[in-house]
Amino acid sequence: MKKFTKFREGFTVLEVVVVLVIIAIITAAAIPGFSNMVSQAKVTKAINDMRTVQTAVVQYLIYNSDTSDISLEKLYDGGFIGSKPLDISVSSALSDSEIHIVYTKADPKHDKFIKVDPNIEKDSDEKPMLRIMKN
Repeated sequence: MKKFTKFREGFTVLEVVVVLVIIAIITAAAIPGFSNMVSQAKVTKAINDMRTVQTAVVQYLIYNSDTSDISLEKLYDGGFIGSKPLDISVSSALSDSEIHIVYTKADPKHDKFIKVDPNIEKDSDEKPMLRIMKN
């Protein structure tokens, strides 16, 4: 007669719990770094969009002296910009000697923009802004 032996292959509950705890610790350590990278990417994209609009405004100024009603729509319709970036506005300042390009979304904050590009200013609402001086 054959004697049956019982093989106990696999992992114990304790081993599975230890592995899960290690995975949780590694994940908890990685999330803040990943979150910071996502925020940094948003800021970089917004600055690139603002710089693209800035180039379009400078080109617009070559052909147009009146900027009292400048807008993204005018830049787009005139062929100065290929697409209208989201969360960016263009306006002529009160004195009409400046044009402001403002990132209109509330987040990320202005201080994160300064870390990437020190030329970014704050507008009156604490939003990131590029200023173009006419003449």
